[in-house]
Amino acid sequence: MRFTFFFVFWFLLGYVNSLADWTEPIQVNYYSSGLQACRDTDTPWGLACDDSGNVHFVIETQAGDGEYPLNIHYRVKRVTGDWTNELSVTINEPVQNNPNYPNQRKFGHPSIIINEDLTGLICYNMEAMNVQQIEFDARTCYLDFTLIPAPFLEYEFMSLENEPYMRCGGVSGGEKTPVISMDNDGIIYGFWPYLINNKFQIWCNLYSEGSWSNSEWPLPSIPSEDYSIGSINTLADPNGDIHLAIEMILDPSEESYEIYHCWYDVFYEEWSELEIVSEISEPDGNNSILPYLAFREVTNGYKMYVVWEEAIPESLEKQVKLRIYESNSNSWDTEILIADKYAEEPCVAVQTNGDIYVVWEDIINDVQWIYYKWFNNSSSTWSSMQAVTDNEDLNWLSEPTIICDRWDNLHLAACGEVDSLDPSSYAYEVFYSFWDAPPHAPQNLAQVFSGPPEYITITWDANSEPDMDGYMIIRRYHEKTELDTLATVDDTVTTYVDTDIPHVGGETENYVRYWIEAIDTAGQHSPKSDSLECAVPNNWEPPKLFADGSIPTRFALMGNYPNPFNATTEIRYALPFNAHVILEIYDILGRKTAVLIDEYQEAGYKTVHWNGLGDNGMEVSTGIYIYRLSSAGLSQSKRMLLLK
Repeated sequence: MRFTFFFVFWFLLGYVNSLADWTEPIQVNYYSSGLQACRDTDTPWGLACDDSGNVHFVIETQAGDGEYPLNIHYRVKRVTGDWTNELSVTINEPVQNNPNYPNQRKFGHPSIIINEDLTGLICYNMEAMNVQQIEFDARTCYLDFTLIPAPFLEYEFMSLENEPYMRCGGVSGGEKTPVISMDNDGIIYGFWPYLINNKFQIWCNLYSEGSWSNSEWPLPSIPSEDYSIGSINTLADPNGDIHLAIEMILDPSEESYEIYHCWYDVFYEEWSELEIVSEISEPDGNNSILPYLAFREVTNGYKMYVVWEEAIPESLEKQVKLRIYESNSNSWDTEILIADKYAEEPCVAVQTNGDIYVVWEDIINDVQWIYYKWFNNSSSTWSSMQAVTDNEDLNWLSEPTIICDRWDNLHLAACGEVDSLDPSSYAYEVFYSFWDAPPHAPQNLAQVFSGPPEYITITWDANSEPDMDGYMIIRRYHEKTELDTLATVDDTVTTYVDTDIPHVGGETENYVRYWIEAIDTAGQHSPKSDSLECAVPNNWEPPKLFADGSIPTRFALMGNYPNPFNATTEIRYALPFNAHVILEIYDILGRKTAVLIDEYQEAGYKTVHWNGLGDNGMEVSTGIYIYRLSSAGLSQSKRMLLLK
């Protein structure tokens, strides 16, 4: 069992749970390029979560003096809360066999994905400059995340080295960015714009079984003569099909941009037709840019959520909009206005219960900050606009990226400026904030027909959240409306024996209904599990083990006395049945200190004394200790304070 120092406050101050909130932003790195740190106008994938809950960052950085060259760095926030050091991804060496590239280069616009083997694929631009032109090469590199820190393998071209495909840019500029996504079979899809006939087109390459495919191919559903590409975003849906959200430049002279969507069916190996996402509200067109995607699995399908930034007609102001697509009905909902005035750089994350979080940068009272709105799916209501957090030492926060891990925790990265930095250096820092979600509801609650006879034994699957603390068992009798809380057990227990079922009279069966709630170390409760209904036979009476009433009717661990204690304390417990009993002592970090009882015992009221010695015979130090009683699938814990 994992214990934290939060228990000190529970024990001494009587901790009362409140709703989770964003943590205060912490610095991830120093001297990032201001408009390209973590997320910029082309790249929304500056961070990714693996299945263990670790958060992986790729960041475009520059030298401490704020000058070139730019490089890509990598860092991880462990699920334990620890951070790894920064690791350089890029190697600043001349490109082989190309004399036009100087030694000084810029690496930027990084994207990252994590596969099931905890292997990361990082995609970024390499921008090499000479006096005549700027060229952009989309490159990739690999890293085994199980060996942190570990050396990167040699980077290699995502685009082939035959002209013109390796050139993802040109003299006319436009820092177009490669993006990557992965289907359910682990095949990587890399997309990048490249300049041809003065227009940017989308091309793709596939990475499978250790190598890129032998040929590159454009998206066949998009006629190259009718458009030019701005930023793109890609993500796989729950079925593994690959989706693209595209900023389409319809008329560059009029700054007429729209958001389009298409998807690739990995089974039939074909692209869908293009469909418009942002609705044209003016005859001259809009300026809809920076699409960002998220998905949620629903029954027999999925929902896709697209946010983008849109210019307000005849104004210099911006607004953020959201639109939702449902695969079951093959239909789009109407646009939702999330924020206006100075809202830019939106991102969206969706939790498994359907709650939506949209974040963006905004200027309020001449201060640029990160704001968000939250959609409560159970009540179908949006919250008001709220700041993620507040810190007077930060002048600006901008360019947010938000992702949701498998447990619905939210991770936010943003570019920020602090007073200590020289504004003239154009150097910023990346900041990270965390929103701790309540645990998921326990699953697979079931009755077990074993254990002590004539009692009801229930079991459930253990939650996988890394910050689990315990479970609450809730019961209701068939004829009652109110719920009873039977017990709270620690997170290592997934079985409970109900020894306190009341007498049931009459000729028909009655029922007892159970629920389980998970509790995390912050005291947050999950929603109730699905209910379990257990039959109680007619005319059933609780078993009477002894006529003299000396046997307890419930399994219980009482508080120790005295508490706090100095030298010795007394621990009492009630055992309603004959069973094997274990009574253990743990320190506040969850390390086993002593085993007081580990034997088969007959039912009855029991007493044991602890003299403050560990199993090694040495005196333990002053502090909070947890004593845990386990028997017949039941477990209860309490806290005590040793003072010296």
